[in-house]
This record gives sequence, C-alpha cells and structure tokens, in this order.
Amino acid sequence: MVDYSKLTPPLVKAVQELSKENDDLKKAIETLTKRLELLEQK
Repeated sequence: MVDYSKLTPPLVKAVQELSKENDDLKKAIETLTKRLELLEQK
C-alpha cells in the first residue's frame, strides 16, 4: 500500500525545483537569442 501523505512532499519539491530550472533555462535562451540577434545585425 502506498502512503501518499509521505510521497506528496518530495514530489512537490521536485516540481518546484524543475519549475525553477525551467525558468532559468528560459532566461538563458532569451539572453542567447538577444546576443545572436545582435551578432546577425553586424
């Protein structure tokens, strides 16, 4: 039998960590996209 009350907190923490990582990656992509656009203008 699965004790969901013990399983839920680590899953929530994992989702929060993945969400932060996703946000960080989006910012990195945005930065690189802007740099690429500047380079392409030259």
